[in-house]
Amino acid sequence: MRIGVRVARPFFASPSLPPPVSATRALRCKFSSSVSSPEKEHVLVEESAIFLRWLREKTGTDISSVLALGNSTYGRSLIALKNIKAGDCILKVPYLAQITSENLSSEIEQLLPRNIGNVSRVAIVLLAEKELRQRSEWFTYLNCLPCMDEMHSAIFWSKDQLEMICKSPVYQETIIQQAYIEKEFSALIPVLEMLPDVFGKVHFENFMHAYSLVSSRAWETSKGVSLIFSIMIASVVQFY
Repeated sequence: MRIGVRVARPFFASPSLPPPVSATRALRCKFSSSVSSPEKEHVLVEESAIFLRWLREKTGTDISSVLALGNSTYGRSLIALKNIKAGDCILKVPYLAQITSENLSSEIEQLLPRNIGNVSRVAIVLLAEKELRQRSEWFTYLNCLPCMDEMHSAIFWSKDQLEMICKSPVYQETIIQQAYIEKEFSALIPVLEMLPDVFGKVHFENFMHAYSLVSSRAWETSKGVSLIFSIMIASVVQFY
């Protein structure tokens, strides 16, 4: 199976009013605290090296030699060192290097309402893994994702901020998306509160953050909605 993948992980300075973007397009989740720009660039370089080592250990493969990780105005980016032709395979990703709803234990799966969407299922996988922190086998990957305050999705805007774009199609899309996420969270609350040792204390903002991470980065595979660790791939990925 082959699937086209875009560059993921945009990185912007955090203005008081971020630019209006689609409610399913932005993200980043770091366990580390925010740092200044020069330090942030150094952190990105170190994280890139750590991520590639972890990816190699996890999958037994590496990114193509025609690619390199580097920094751009958008933060960490995948840079093509040579022209990439349509159909070229630049990374092989085994299924074990994907986060799906199958990562949920059968006990938790049985507790979930049947009408919960696939994105929400993967979102609570992220919440459970985040609660484990360094004990999570996915910690290196999770540490490369954006924090909530680095998200640039309109679903995180305040009501006053949204009113500024009330004439825009983004406004209605955002309202619908917010309502749907809140509905999913309400259905999941009993399960999340029943298992504090697994999920910790989850607030709506935490769930919305995880949901946005999944909806903006996940892809449909034969295993359903999947978070693929090749978060910075911009051409063709071959799964095996």
